[in-house]
Parts: sequence; C-alpha cells; structure tokens
Amino acid sequence: GYAHTGDLSWQDSPDDAYTTGTTSTLEGGAISIPGLARPRLSFYLTYFFPARLDQADRFEVQASGDGGGNWTTLARFLA
Repeated sequence: GYAHTGDLSWQDSPDDAYTTGTTSTLEGGAISIPGLARPRLSFYLTYFFPARLDQADRFEVQASGDGGGNWTTLARFLA
C-alpha cells in the first residue's frame, strides 16, 4: 500500500471552529491521462462527524473533462 505523509494535506477550517452551512472546495490543476491503461486517483480522508449527518455534510470527488465547465461526481462520502 501507499503511506500517507500529510505533505499535501488540506482542511476546511484549520484555525477556527467548524462552521455549519459552509461549502469548501479544493481544486487541483489540470492533468493529462491519455494513453494510461488504468489511471487511478488516490486520496486519504479522515475525520467524519457522525453527529452532523442531519446537516448533510459530505465529501465529494469530482472530475471535469472540459477545463472546469462541467463536473462529474466520481465518489461521494457522507458524514
């Protein structure tokens, strides 16, 4: 398996309390994958908050094939 170092980590409220009703996004740069036989996106997600299920908290992984004009949800994780 792969080790998770946290070198490229991100969080939505690093220096403050978590705020209800907030939408946070993290968008990476464009990548080119033509010719790859089995491309794979890997990520490591921690800290779910089951007490917030009624607030519809979720984490989504989306991809765009047209430079960000349209997005497709590849995975969705609920709190």
